[in-house]
Amino acid sequence: MTGAEGGDWRTPSFLTWPRLMLRALSVLLVVGTIVAVAVLPNPYERGNDFLSFSGDVPGTLFTKVTALDAVADVSRTADGHARLAVTEKLTVMFGDEGSRVPQFVQEWPSILNGQSLGLTVQSITIDGADVPFATQELAETVLLKTTLGDVLSGEHDLQVNYALESAAVAADVAGVRAETGTGGGGGGGGGGGGGGGGAVVDRIRWTTLLDGWDYDSAWGDAPAPDPLRIELRVPGELASLAATAGWNTLDTDASDSPREWPPAVVPFDAAEYAGGAGAGGGGAASGAGTGAGTGAGRTGSTARDTTSITTTAADGTVSHVLDLRGGDDEGGYPFDLTVDGTGATLDFPAGTFAGPDSGALRQAQLAAVVPVLVVLLLAALALVFGALGTWFGIARRPRVFTPGILRDLVRWLAPAAALATIILFIWMTIDMPADHPDFAKLGISALVAAVAGTAGLVLTRRTRAEGQKAAKPAR
Repeated sequence: MTGAEGGDWRTPSFLTWPRLMLRALSVLLVVGTIVAVAVLPNPYERGNDFLSFSGDVPGTLFTKVTALDAVADVSRTADGHARLAVTEKLTVMFGDEGSRVPQFVQEWPSILNGQSLGLTVQSITIDGADVPFATQELAETVLLKTTLGDVLSGEHDLQVNYALESAAVAADVAGVRAETGTGGGGGGGGGGGGGGGGAVVDRIRWTTLLDGWDYDSAWGDAPAPDPLRIELRVPGELASLAATAGWNTLDTDASDSPREWPPAVVPFDAAEYAGGAGAGGGGAASGAGTGAGTGAGRTGSTARDTTSITTTAADGTVSHVLDLRGGDDEGGYPFDLTVDGTGATLDFPAGTFAGPDSGALRQAQLAAVVPVLVVLLLAALALVFGALGTWFGIARRPRVFTPGILRDLVRWLAPAAALATIILFIWMTIDMPADHPDFAKLGISALVAAVAGTAGLVLTRRTRAEGQKAAKPAR
């Protein structure tokens, strides 16, 4: 056997196992991205387009709510769970102009912070008689729809009974802040919400009307529902444990982007919705809890009084009543009471109830940032190896033109990561609202990945190395 025959028989272009695995990884990266786009739900919702507000539920186009009285009773079950029993009494105008049998539809949150609220609908009656209905579980809500067979027209009295069997969930205490100060009818500023940042509380956040209800034709069109009354009743022993309590709102001073406004509360005893506030009030007054309030209040954005009144019954039950007014006025309802889903929030020390899952809370928070992290990681791969190829290619370093791991990283992994980044960017942003704060991060990542990946490919073409050799003078 000659020396040549006894030496290494592999040519420079021979694909070693590491190179084969690298190329396979590059292909799988693109294929996996395409499969993920095809089978996974888009992590970015188009907006608060709740099905009940879409007009796509047959028979509901000409249904109008003219009055609402919702009462929720908080209790602690024998096994320690928080339970919220809700009765909604509504006056509903059914229109028979459509081609479908008129129906009534309502929708409530069923998942909060990645934790199920155990929402169950027990019954619905029209003029005192039970009627058939169906429920549909959506991503984070439950949709209720009557399934009437006979055509109804005109005004009718409805009563809906439903319950949240596990109403308390784990939440970060920093997410709820009592409003402070007054002014302008806005969502108010960022007073402290009790407790230190990062601590976990047991939260009951009841939303009887989803965000955007006052713009939906079934609720917001004239005439506005009158009365629109919401009542939360809490046993005395639980009311005394609440660290933060009030009507749902958002902390509008926390960010310039509405999508980053954290949950907050307008205290039940907010001065502008109690006696003596007068006209021109704005954000809620400081202090959260169960202080009593009487009389009528008025905000500068409404021409009718909205009141929040707290009373205590002989058995110690504390009742908070919100009488929401102003829907027919030019300014509309008070902004701070309708900027989020309308309802009430109670925060209790962690461990007050069975059921809250801090692990599910952290998983939900992680899931919210994973899409951006994945895109940033892919873009970083494309940038690092694309930039490396660009640098070596401009310098015409022989190593990047020679078959091997480095060349495969530049010409296989970097373009694959760039392509995956672009695919994910298009998929995630195709229905993304224009004001979403993640759009810029995703867009810049896709642009950087595309430029770096393309530059690495172009500048490491073998023709450039061959051209350099041809340009060298003969010796």
